[in-house]
Amino acid sequence: MMPRFMLLSFVASVAVGAALLAGQDVAGLPPPTSPLGDALALPTSQATVAAPPYVVTDLGTLPGANECQVRALNDRGQVVGQSGDQAFLWENGRMRVLPPLPGYTLQPRAINNRKQVTGVAWGAVSADIDRQRRAFVWDERGGTRDLGTPEGEITEAFNINDAGQVVGTSFALEMRGGQMRQVRKRAFVWTPGAGFRSLDAASAGGFLVSPAALDERGRVVGCWCGGEPPEAVGITSPRQIPDTDGAFPLRAFVWDPISSLRQRGEWVRPFLPGAWGSSALSINTTGTVLGSLTRYENQQATKSVYLWQNGRVTERGGLGLPGPISLRGARLNARGEFAGTYEESVVYAAEYVGQRQHAFVYRNGRALLLDKWLPALRDWKLREVIGVNERGQLLVNGVRNEINRALLLTPRRTP
Repeated sequence: MMPRFMLLSFVASVAVGAALLAGQDVAGLPPPTSPLGDALALPTSQATVAAPPYVVTDLGTLPGANECQVRALNDRGQVVGQSGDQAFLWENGRMRVLPPLPGYTLQPRAINNRKQVTGVAWGAVSADIDRQRRAFVWDERGGTRDLGTPEGEITEAFNINDAGQVVGTSFALEMRGGQMRQVRKRAFVWTPGAGFRSLDAASAGGFLVSPAALDERGRVVGCWCGGEPPEAVGITSPRQIPDTDGAFPLRAFVWDPISSLRQRGEWVRPFLPGAWGSSALSINTTGTVLGSLTRYENQQATKSVYLWQNGRVTERGGLGLPGPISLRGARLNARGEFAGTYEESVVYAAEYVGQRQHAFVYRNGRALLLDKWLPALRDWKLREVIGVNERGQLLVNGVRNEINRALLLTPRRTP
């Protein structure tokens, strides 16, 4: 049995670690050490950057709910998300419910500049222990509509452009090896009046396509399993190949429906020299693609952010941040701005405590940590930046007083 003094010491250490991870001050104790320097200050290269002021708006919640999570932002500052068990649209300071499909709960994932919303409608738990999923579109005129399911399969929608085209995936469920698995998974583009169009990756040697976004021309970006040999992606040494038990890596793609005379569209795989795995996350109005890549050297992974346009790759490395970053759901605007999350290692009394997340925005060649950069946000734990639009507005999910809330950061107009 643990002696009483050791037990009390252990409990105190756990409490201190939890407080430090939560970003709280602990009276009488030295501050935690951090790669960002004293008092978790900005890196030296960022410390003298003048921060443009923002108007910070807490989006609130729907009546009867106490939490809020946002999913997407358009260029008009309109936001979609979930509050309680309902989907909402927020605009001009007001939040309203998006009506669900009968028997389903909506999870919005994107909103275009025509105020059309797409996402996934989740149904009740079925006999196969999986929730049914249906892609939907909502707008003011037609309400919430089920896009249908090609060949009776499950559908999920990820993004929508201003022409109303929706990109997503469809798949079926089969019991294999005692487990329910997704099979016949394929990507699609749904167009009003024309319906579903499957993205046939097999014609280009790929499979398991996972789309992320599409632009106004209908170009789709994402990642797929291509099965290319290592030398085809610029890997020249066995040291650059990780131990993956023969699994194929995911690699970035761009699909263009109109650049080729072929009816199936044209698949383009950005050449990222030496990258074992890669993904394409966003494509902006100039046709520039934002993505991330992973290289290996003796089983050690190094991740890098890249921009790709017309065959030219520009790598941004780790954006000058001393730790791993996440660009989940990142959006690249026409000014080259994007946002994500940085994970900071927290150490107390020479012992590793854990990871603390910081939201950042990349602008003017620098990654700026929002909670350290803007005094108004220092009592928030900012978990993720959902996106940055063409006006420079930032949409953020965070926690304040242990409650999930969402913020919209709008640049102030300069006189």
